[in-house]
Amino acid sequence: MFQDQIREYYETLTPGFRKLADFIMTHTLDAAFLTVTEISRRVGVDPATVVRFAQEIGYSGYRELSREIKRYVRDQVTATYRKSTEAETEETQIHALIVATRQNLRSFTATEIPNLAETLRVLKEAKCIWVAAEALWYPVARFLARILEISGFTATAFHPALAESTTALRKMQEGDALLDIVISNPSIDTGYVTRLAREKGVRTIAITTTGVVLPAPEAEIIVAIPSVEPATAPSYATPLVIIGLIWEALNRHAPEHAAERFTEYNEIMGEILSLRSETAAYEGIPPHLRE
Repeated sequence: MFQDQIREYYETLTPGFRKLADFIMTHTLDAAFLTVTEISRRVGVDPATVVRFAQEIGYSGYRELSREIKRYVRDQVTATYRKSTEAETEETQIHALIVATRQNLRSFTATEIPNLAETLRVLKEAKCIWVAAEALWYPVARFLARILEISGFTATAFHPALAESTTALRKMQEGDALLDIVISNPSIDTGYVTRLAREKGVRTIAITTTGVVLPAPEAEIIVAIPSVEPATAPSYATPLVIIGLIWEALNRHAPEHAAERFTEYNEIMGEILSLRSETAAYEGIPPHLRE
């Protein structure tokens, strides 16, 4: 099996080969679907290095290694489905999910900290942060943009449908940053927006659970989130943790300013609640809007 081959040769590998070994071991699902060129881009080596790496650990070429990775992923998916369906109690299911999330975070910590750190540097320097997401993740994008605004950043969320994309791209400027949240869906429109944003000089980042979606190769920075879990549904826990970490880390950039903005926000909210308590029901509401 390829994991055994990698472990056997790991200590003798060059730094470039070790980067490839770490990527395949940590992001095996992505490796099963990426081409030689796509893997070389993700790892930061040339395509020939990917082929030589496969030969170095005992394969005739990357095609043979890729076939073995694909078989392993297929077997793992089958085993994962069986494990989830065989869980007898809610406690067993919860325990399995927690263990999987912990493992995902451990894998993320081992490989993605530099990419996440670069993401934070870009977002801190951005004039405006644009957050794009499709389907179920659009509300998460809206939440992230809103809470960044409260913290003092200029941030806007948008769904990359045709009209919203056109409006957002027209307003984007050099020095802005585009943050794509791409979890468990192809996000083709987001990929097109990312390409056009880069052409305008916008820094582009993709937070994704798979490198095979269109925004990943279009983005300047990729933050890859492991998503292995003992369930049949897509993983949401680990991506939500990472998105929360981004906001918390940005807040630490200017803690006094963030605290001041949150204090002001809470004071205004308190004033509104106080006014509500003093206002009779429906008072001030036009008659046609009552009931």
